[in-house]
Amino acid sequence: MRRCVMAAVLAGALTACSGSTPISEGPRATEREVSDPRPAPAPAYDPREDPETLEFVFLTVLREQNPRETLGVSDRDLVDLGRSVCSLMDESDGSYTVAFLAMVAAADDNGLSTRFAGSLVGVATPAFCPEHQRGVDEFIETWGE
Repeated sequence: MRRCVMAAVLAGALTACSGSTPISEGPRATEREVSDPRPAPAPAYDPREDPETLEFVFLTVLREQNPRETLGVSDRDLVDLGRSVCSLMDESDGSYTVAFLAMVAAADDNGLSTRFAGSLVGVATPAFCPEHQRGVDEFIETWGE
């Protein structure tokens, strides 16, 4: 009788273990996950971290807002001019008034309008030196139209 009970318990245990997922498949499933040939998903794209995208947007907006002033000016020269706005603000020690006056003077010296100088600052700041955006916004609130 004991043998029959033991045989029945053993048979039940074996039947339970022989379901659709044998115990031995556990580690292989993990191996399949580790050696999955599919590539990992790409990190999220942030255009604010792509210099080429920033330059493209800068040029597009600047040329749309100032078609006459930008006509015949190379993309490289406009980007350099935009980046010089940031350099001027970096050197102004937080005095955006001094920086803007210098930009207006530079625009006048180069035959460009004051409006273009303002547009240049407005487009270059978020594209190339967003750390100055707050100061530019405060300047515009104080001195703008």
